[in-house]
Amino acid sequence: MKWFTLLLIVTSFIFAEEKTLVEELGYPKETRVLIVNADDFGMCHAQNLGTQRAFESQSITSATLMMTCPWVLEAIHYVKKNKITSVGVHITLNSEWKRYRWGPLKRKNETLIDKDGKLWRRSHEVELYANTEHIKNEVHAQIQYAVDLGISPTHFDSHMGSLYGIYTGRSELVAIAFSNAYEFGIPYRIPYLKALKPFRDMGFVMIDNLILDKAPDNEKRKQHYVDIINSLPYGVSELYIHPAVRNSELRRVTNSSRKRQADLDIFAEPWFKKAIKDNNIVLISYEPLRKLQRKKMKWRSGLKAQDVYEEYRKLIVTSRDLRTQWKEYIGSNMPAWIIFASDVFAIFYRLGWSPHNPDSVVTLLYIVGVFVVLFILCLLIQWICMFFHKPHKSLGKIKTTSRINLTIGLFGAVIALFFGIKLVIVPVCIAILSGLLGRRFIQNSVKKG
Repeated sequence: MKWFTLLLIVTSFIFAEEKTLVEELGYPKETRVLIVNADDFGMCHAQNLGTQRAFESQSITSATLMMTCPWVLEAIHYVKKNKITSVGVHITLNSEWKRYRWGPLKRKNETLIDKDGKLWRRSHEVELYANTEHIKNEVHAQIQYAVDLGISPTHFDSHMGSLYGIYTGRSELVAIAFSNAYEFGIPYRIPYLKALKPFRDMGFVMIDNLILDKAPDNEKRKQHYVDIINSLPYGVSELYIHPAVRNSELRRVTNSSRKRQADLDIFAEPWFKKAIKDNNIVLISYEPLRKLQRKKMKWRSGLKAQDVYEEYRKLIVTSRDLRTQWKEYIGSNMPAWIIFASDVFAIFYRLGWSPHNPDSVVTLLYIVGVFVVLFILCLLIQWICMFFHKPHKSLGKIKTTSRINLTIGLFGAVIALFFGIKLVIVPVCIAILSGLLGRRFIQNSVKKG
């Protein structure tokens, strides 16, 4: 009987299901939990006004601060005065607007800035040009600055997604994020993906669902949010919005002033609280997630990100599926052009193209060399084809058909460069094939002539 009981215990342990995040938070498995986060807190005065009103109307459950922006001090003053505890850090590596821009906290991080001395405008520019050490320094500095100003961050996220590595697959960016989550004992906002399982096994807390920003900038915006609330899946989800007051300042700062005012107005309306109640949704901030993560990881002050960064980087590199899973995740939530652009940028990053990469000149010369060879090859194929068929009246077609060949050949060159120099035969074969197609094109032109 004793052995049977022991066997039963062991069997139940082996086949026991791993607890979901909502269960770890103390809710039944089939519970819908939602965090409504206000991004860009501290960006400008109008953004601060909107976020403050959203807190007061209970439209949001948390907010994240842009520590690089001048108006963040006003935001922090409001947080401390009103004893708001559900505030995190909006890691900012981009400065996207035309008339109002900001730089990094660490001025020595020169690869983080453009020719104007401000942070890069676009996320892919950060991924392509920024030095890893400079990113590490800046991310840490922004969280530390919030702590130094008296904020106890509940979590941190990434402005414009620059820490996700979506565009180039820079795995070390995610490692940088998790190493800082380790040091400060706070969750990093990223949806759980299978490639991140090693980090979840360590005790890092990740939300189940991140609702990406694709709300239309028109009268359908409200219905979009209504549909999200009514179809919220089980688990812990985050919906991030950008509530702001559309005054003269905001109109001059951003071209999204109307959307930001709409976010403020829509979530302050009665429908939101009613929809939350009707769908049995539990609203929380990141505070319970921070508490859970610190408990699971047995967090203590004094930990250092630099002590675990290399270990985390190797874990991410080993898990090669991260970028693929990211693409699958955002594929149903993002426009096709973003997915296509990410593939293009990934190719450049794979090639090592960056003005701060010492190998970039060699890489560039190699690319140019392959393209020149392909161009000459295409021309030779055309001349050979024309020599045998002697379509003298069609000599003017050489330029057109060569362009066709060159386009196809360049496409093959990109494929070859992406997969390695051994596959340089690929563009050669494509160029030959295009030459034959060009021959057919000329033959048809002669017949018609």
